[in-house]
Amino acid sequence: MNTKQKGLAAPPPAGINMRDIYYVLFRHKWMIGILIMLGVVSSAAVYTKYPFPYVSYAKIFIRYIKDSKGSESDIDNSMKVQLPDNHGSTIINSEVEILTSMDLAVQAAAKVGPTNILGAGKTDTNLAAAIIEGNLKAVVPKESDVIILEYKADDPALAPFVLSELITAYNSKYIQMHLTPGFSDETLDKQTGDAKTKLDLARGDLREAKAKMHITSVEDAKKLAAERHSNIEGKISEVGQQIAQMGAIITNLEKEIGITQTNQADNATNDALSATLQQPTEDEISKYKDLVEDRDRLRAAEKAWLKEFKPENRRVISAKEARVQAEADLKSFEVEHPAVLAVKSSPALARGGATGALALSPVEKLKEATINRKILQASLDEWNRQLTYANEQAEKLDSAEDTITQKETEVKVDSTEYEHFMLAKEQSRINLVMDNRVSNISTAERPTR
Repeated sequence: MNTKQKGLAAPPPAGINMRDIYYVLFRHKWMIGILIMLGVVSSAAVYTKYPFPYVSYAKIFIRYIKDSKGSESDIDNSMKVQLPDNHGSTIINSEVEILTSMDLAVQAAAKVGPTNILGAGKTDTNLAAAIIEGNLKAVVPKESDVIILEYKADDPALAPFVLSELITAYNSKYIQMHLTPGFSDETLDKQTGDAKTKLDLARGDLREAKAKMHITSVEDAKKLAAERHSNIEGKISEVGQQIAQMGAIITNLEKEIGITQTNQADNATNDALSATLQQPTEDEISKYKDLVEDRDRLRAAEKAWLKEFKPENRRVISAKEARVQAEADLKSFEVEHPAVLAVKSSPALARGGATGALALSPVEKLKEATINRKILQASLDEWNRQLTYANEQAEKLDSAEDTITQKETEVKVDSTEYEHFMLAKEQSRINLVMDNRVSNISTAERPTR
């Protein structure tokens, strides 16, 4: 039998509906309100006591590292360029250590001011630097030449300010560590002064060594000594030839008057010696002169023809025959008139005068020639003395050459060292004038605000 139940309700749908929500809200309205208030108050307290820091970012791009730092003796080394490696694990990391060092933090804290970091009334620079160091972060992306800097601060204006001062301090530190050749300004000034003093002492020793030898240059002194030595030897040779010629004249005069040089001092008087030789007449002297002139003229003519023609040429042969005949005539005249030989070398005869030749007797000519030979001998002795002195001075110069050369080398070395120190000082001054700008390191991104 089918029965139908009436009056039974349908089952409620599953889940939460708006009625349930309203019911909960109105039933627990006080509890919900209290919890909301507690959340708002807690958030405000946390925000007030622990404010969220502002972060400033900056990026530094390092193309390469220029390094001229060296020892004092290595100041003249060329500037070395080091490129970052592929992984940035050497040079870049070294620069990161410099960027995050306490020294840079102290410099930045001094520029920013400790009170701006620590608060009013607080001036501890080291404490401010410690805060900067703690809030600074430097990161190098993989296989990159860029250093990313991050600095946190409560003040939004302070974060980029501190980061800018850190970058400026880093540029100065870079120049000090890489571009300044191993010296501080004080050390560089001291080393420059010492180099100048050393150079002055070396120059003084060099001047003293040269003054002792009375020279200004070793090379010039050696050149002058060689020239002087050559001139003296030339004079000695010339005077020696003159003495030999004078000796020949004296020998001829002694033969003409019938005496030898050894018994000349035993002759009683000049008159007795003069009587042994007949004086030539003026006509004989004139004739003798003509013969001599003819011989000389024909000799010159023969030489002239020889310059133009060969010896077998007819003109040359004729000139030679004429010259031989003239010499024969002259020789025959000297044999027939031996008295003319006494005045053969007389200056008066050479000038064409017979009076001067007859003014002196053979004995007087012998005396004059003897005196002239003594004068020439004295001149030879003087030239020999000067040669000895020149040789002694040359030996002294040779002995002093090593010392002077060493002093000159010391001056050159000290001068080079001094110039290098001066260049280092000038480079330091340029770095200061250029406001520590470094071309190989640039700010890829300025500190953000």
